[in-house]
Amino acid sequence: MIEESLKDYMSKIKIINDKIAEYRDEEKGLIYPVNTIQLTARVDYLELTKEELQKAKFEQKVDDKDYKMFDCNRRIPKSTITKDKKDQFIITNSKVKATHIYNVANQVGIHTTLEDKEEAIKLCDEINSQIYKAL
Repeated sequence: MIEESLKDYMSKIKIINDKIAEYRDEEKGLIYPVNTIQLTARVDYLELTKEELQKAKFEQKVDDKDYKMFDCNRRIPKSTITKDKKDQFIITNSKVKATHIYNVANQVGIHTTLEDKEEAIKLCDEINSQIYKAL
């Protein structure tokens, strides 16, 4: 099993040259090459309702932990409120509870989910500066 946390994963990476890096976890018996460019990180902003958050957790797109819920406006079909079919093409604003989370991920598919934007950007910059030195 590969590491759950992006920070833990990156701590086991050794950059060999500008094209190749090596993931080495001798405790688990995993050693494999990775393209160096695939290790670069990005930050994705996610605003998820309770249902969307459950789906993202099930699909392992975000970490399985509790997140704060906030009120936000979403554009939805009026028929979801009125339950009338003729309102399905009318768009209205509605207040919903949603999370505001930042997903820091690399192209290998390893990610870490954070609620603080500055912390997410700092982690992304930290990882990318480690990678960009080799490129």
